[in-house]
Amino acid sequence: MTETPDYLERLGATVRAIETGCGISLKSRGDASPTGGWFPEARIAELHSSLNQAMHVAVAHYTDCVAKAHVELTAAQIMEVSFRVVLPTIAVRWALSRRLTFEIADLHATRARDRCWNYCEMKFGAHYAQYAAALMDMSLERFRIYEREYRG
Repeated sequence: MTETPDYLERLGATVRAIETGCGISLKSRGDASPTGGWFPEARIAELHSSLNQAMHVAVAHYTDCVAKAHVELTAAQIMEVSFRVVLPTIAVRWALSRRLTFEIADLHATRARDRCWNYCEMKFGAHYAQYAAALMDMSLERFRIYEREYRG
């Protein structure tokens, strides 16, 4: 079995101790950086490991989705969108249950889809729909219907 890559290191993320827990943030990388996360009472090693495992799941999923859709996203872009999905998902779960867990089903949740959609609009401008559809594992036609349903 292969070792999970250190996605946080690749992204330039820092997990640091704070007086009552730990936090995570990205080094300034332009539009790649969401606001970071705060995990009261968490341990650095546990948070780092959990985030990397979740990133591994997300990166593999989104890589498969874009390959299936024949859309080109770089490895860095897939890591960026994965981080935007993984961090807030784990942060919410930690706040509610003190669990640092992430499941493949989390990638199909509305929150994850919204983050993919927002990332694609910001990153690809007028051409966002094909990328968002691919990340959301939808056809372009299905994405347009989804978009109409949510934006009216």
